[in-house]
Amino acid sequence: MRRIQVQLDDDIYHALCLRAERDHKSLSAVARTILADCLGTPTFCFIGSGASGCKDTSVRHDDALADDFK
Repeated sequence: MRRIQVQLDDDIYHALCLRAERDHKSLSAVARTILADCLGTPTFCFIGSGASGCKDTSVRHDDALADDFK
């Protein structure tokens, strides 16, 4: 995964913050999903799954990865 820096207008930043709060995800995870959708590239939903509240993600990591390749 590569790290980039992006400057956003205030309106876009606030919309991104609202979406992240609504979806209980990080700003980065939401931005990755939106960009992937716009560009038509696959995303991996298991990224950020540590914040899901599930206690067995570290044990079930193969299941989470398999779900993304269905």
